[in-house]
Amino acid sequence: SATTPEPPTTVTTESPTTLEPTTTGVTESPTTPGLTTSSTTQSTTTTPTLVVINVPLSFSTVGNFERSLNNRSSRRFQSLSANIMRGLNRVYRPDPNYREAKVNNFRNGSIIANCTLVYENTTVAPSASTVVRQLLNNLENGTDLGNVTLFPRTIRSDATTVNNLEPISLNISFVIENEGFNTTLNDMASMLFTSLERRVVNWLNPVLTSVFGPNTASNYSVSFSNVSTMVRVFTNVQINTTSLVNQIMLRDLLIQNISASTFDIVISSIQVDGVNLVTDRFSLQFRFTNLNFTADLNMRGSPMFKALSANITNVVNGIFRNNSNFVDIVVNGFARGSVVSDTTISVQPSTVTQAAVTQILANNADAFNNANLLLDVNALTNTTTTVATTTTGRTTTVTMTTTTATTSTTATPNLTVNQPVPPRPFPGFAVAIIVMCGLAILTLPFVIVLCVKSGYCSKMANAFRLESPDNLDMRLPMFGGRSYDFN
Repeated sequence: SATTPEPPTTVTTESPTTLEPTTTGVTESPTTPGLTTSSTTQSTTTTPTLVVINVPLSFSTVGNFERSLNNRSSRRFQSLSANIMRGLNRVYRPDPNYREAKVNNFRNGSIIANCTLVYENTTVAPSASTVVRQLLNNLENGTDLGNVTLFPRTIRSDATTVNNLEPISLNISFVIENEGFNTTLNDMASMLFTSLERRVVNWLNPVLTSVFGPNTASNYSVSFSNVSTMVRVFTNVQINTTSLVNQIMLRDLLIQNISASTFDIVISSIQVDGVNLVTDRFSLQFRFTNLNFTADLNMRGSPMFKALSANITNVVNGIFRNNSNFVDIVVNGFARGSVVSDTTISVQPSTVTQAAVTQILANNADAFNNANLLLDVNALTNTTTTVATTTTGRTTTVTMTTTTATTSTTATPNLTVNQPVPPRPFPGFAVAIIVMCGLAILTLPFVIVLCVKSGYCSKMANAFRLESPDNLDMRLPMFGGRSYDFN
């Protein structure tokens, strides 16, 4: 059958409607004293401003056009329009400004549905590309809108179709910890800018094309700014795709591919269209007693700063490697005495307290020591430990008193951290016993040799032989003396 040309569609904006205040009052004329005067005043009522925006939408559905579809009162029209409106409401309802869908009419070819999407309380309507893309990506099995089957390529809003969608404007930002900000990064023509820009694009492009397809990402616009001497990267990229952007999925994909970049990226700083990873952040200070502060540690870009920051980061990452609540650590800077590292640790929200994080770090001080970082546990936990020893006779009593400072933050109030208990000293009496046993063992061979050489052993054996008196040699003295004759 012939297809009639589609009439032009327009965006209609209803002007705001405001009711003027209305005041009605009835007052009696003055009266003589003693009479009562009454007045009635009606309160003012103002209707809030309501902005309504109509966005056109049309598409072809599978089926044969019937003349009954020209009659809005027919059962066929009402049934098909109800199914379409139900399906459109499911697709567009997540937008808080969306109110409803209307079916204006049907036309031949196969069945073309001309609809209107109604938005209210918004000054900016969704773009035609957004409307088309949203419907295209929410069709069940790629074609079904509830009980109605569409031809996806026929979806259009005004002059926008599936074939001429505007590119998606995607904004991605993140912070690079191991790059110190330099004012040269404000100059787009500088070598430092172009080098860093190239590295950013070389990391982002493979990730984005893996989601949207090859040759879809184009027109990268990169800028840099200073955030606590670190480099914040802001990137806008145009994506030529019919797909919708899942910001959370894309953010997580970037996090998973950080290792493919040449940067030490702060995980919690990654944002996709403003969607970032929500975390709890704890500020901690590490004091390393075996290090001496130098001026190089004031400059994030210096080799010494980068090396020490990387060393601390590696140790902390190793400690929390098997802790799924841990997100990342950021070294904000260093200060004197000996070297104090100002750090921020991020964890999954409402999963662990600052006290627990501090305790884990204090219990793993050996991990820092093995990396040539002698951690001052008392400074970390803000705890002072005193050990008083009292000795009476052979008994030694050790009394340990631990004074723990209580810290309070907005995230975790009233935190108390217990420092690991020092080991008990070795008892003094045990040392004496060990020494005496050692001397006895050393002396025993000499005693045995002496007894053998002097004949002491054989004489003792003779003295304790069990024989009758008739066989005894009654010579005195018993050991080697001369004999006496008693006859």
